[in-house]
Amino acid sequence: MFESIIKLIDWIAEKLSNHVFPFVIVRDYEGGVILRLGRYLKTLDKGLNWKWPFVDEANTTLTSIDTFHIHEINITTRDNKTVVIGVAVEYQIHDVRKFLIDVNDAISNAHDIARGVVSDILADYTWEEISGKSKLTDVKSALKRPMDDMGISVRRVYRSDFTVTRVFTIFKA
Repeated sequence: MFESIIKLIDWIAEKLSNHVFPFVIVRDYEGGVILRLGRYLKTLDKGLNWKWPFVDEANTTLTSIDTFHIHEINITTRDNKTVVIGVAVEYQIHDVRKFLIDVNDAISNAHDIARGVVSDILADYTWEEISGKSKLTDVKSALKRPMDDMGISVRRVYRSDFTVTRVFTIFKA
C-alpha cells in the first residue's frame, strides 16, 4: 500500500512539474517542443528553456541514434522463390516538431512504412540479387523521403534474418 502511494505521488509530481515549473531542461540527447495552450509555439534548444507555468507545456523525446526491427516478411521474388527476410533500421530524429506534432506515433508508422518498402523493393529482384547486400541500399534510398517527412533520418539498413523457404498450400478455396 505504501509503495502505491509513493508511485501515485511520483506520477502527480511528474505531471505537475511539466505545468508548474517555469523552465524545462533539454539534455544533449533530447529534442523538444513547447505547446502554448495546446498549440505549437517553438522548438526547444539544448539546455535551459523558459516557459510560462500553467500555459506552456514541454514535450521531449530522445534524438540519439536508435534502431527498430522489422519482423520477418515473406516475399516471392521475381524468380518465384519464397524468401523470408527481417530488417533492422538504424535511425536518428532530426526534426523534433515533425516527429512529435505532425505525426501520430512516428516510430510505429516508420515500422509499417519500412515493412511495405522492403516488401515492394525486394519483390522486384531475384534470389541471387537479394542475397547481395547492395539491394539494401535501394531499400534505404526508398525509405529516405517517407521517413524524412516524419522527422526521421535513416542511417543504415541491416538484414537480420534471411532464408529461402518452401510454401505448401493445405487448403485451397
